[in-house]
Amino acid sequence: MTGRNFLVTAEASIHRIVQEEMRQQQFAGASVRILHKGVPVLCGNYGYADREAGKVVQDDTIFRLYSLSKPIAAVAAYIQLERGLLDLEAPVARYLPAFSKMQVYTDKGLVPAKRPILVRELLSMTSGLVYPDPDPVGAYMQEVFTRSGTRYRDGNPMSTAEVVDAIAEKPLAFQPGEQWRYGTSTDVMGRIIEVTAGMSLGEFYRNEIFEPLGMKDTGFYVPKEKTDRLAQLYSMEAHEDGSQRLVIEKERTMGLTDCLSLPAYESAGAGLLSTMSDYAKFAVMLLGNTQRNGTGILGRKTLDLMLRPQLTQEQDKTIYFEHLKGYSYGNFMRFYKEPNEAASSGSPGEFGWDGWTGPYMAVNREDDFILLFMTQRCGYCNPAFIRKLRNIAYAIL
Repeated sequence: MTGRNFLVTAEASIHRIVQEEMRQQQFAGASVRILHKGVPVLCGNYGYADREAGKVVQDDTIFRLYSLSKPIAAVAAYIQLERGLLDLEAPVARYLPAFSKMQVYTDKGLVPAKRPILVRELLSMTSGLVYPDPDPVGAYMQEVFTRSGTRYRDGNPMSTAEVVDAIAEKPLAFQPGEQWRYGTSTDVMGRIIEVTAGMSLGEFYRNEIFEPLGMKDTGFYVPKEKTDRLAQLYSMEAHEDGSQRLVIEKERTMGLTDCLSLPAYESAGAGLLSTMSDYAKFAVMLLGNTQRNGTGILGRKTLDLMLRPQLTQEQDKTIYFEHLKGYSYGNFMRFYKEPNEAASSGSPGEFGWDGWTGPYMAVNREDDFILLFMTQRCGYCNPAFIRKLRNIAYAIL
């Protein structure tokens, strides 16, 4: 650490930018944590977890992670790889036969895939599997989640296996390996973990990751005795006069439920809930210092293999998210690559991910540094805010 003055300045600066986001009705509350050498050096909780109930954000507030679930799925996959139960070069169909005959969407219609999707292409999001995006191939995938929602409302929810089999019926956006596209690859990987482990994804996570790390408040639903700590889910409502305000969001996306009971569909890509304190334990594990956190989870060489980008130069060119400028991708995470393009402090090799409702993680093994941010608003993505937060946090080092 370079000195206490930097820490004091960072605390004041983070307070200022978070308060400004709340003033603009971007979110109702947030939590920030910075760790250096595994030790929290800055912890800040701001605003409300549930504004209407008057509940403030605390260290044990439970947040929906959405896509910040994905790094946990990557660790689970590499546990299976380390045990010889998963091969990165194997066809997905070896584990899930429904993926043996995939089709690819083209402007001229559907054509057969030239080769199978490989496991490593799930992890790098180069499989061609998509989310229900607003384009023709995304419309095919929308049918899966519309069906899932209907079944849930009718009291006959689709299981994880049923959802993934339905995903296999839909066309790919391109031939496997040709491009990068964010999609349902993580959910397919979650089902592979179930098949290779012989248990549900939730059981595997609990036995192999959450209990060893002491992540007592992380899972696919919130038990009744903990519901008072669940953050309210908000969305942004726009008005005709151009103003906007936060309102409680009642709908759920991607086949997810209200998170208050064990779901039939355990989404590896978006289904987990956790606290700032719990997720910090997971992030510290990714630093790879087994003496510090008391448990290995993954071997040193396995972490070295997992914590590196997977894309080729040509695949890198197809990344289309604005907030991934200057980054590459691999194992369901971004990897800091080009400082000038990223326009924020960092080091090559830093990795992490974020979620649809705003949670964010950055882990830097070289500097033994972690930045975590939690909030809870549907569709929250403000690259400028994240750049500011990163630049403030890195100034502490």
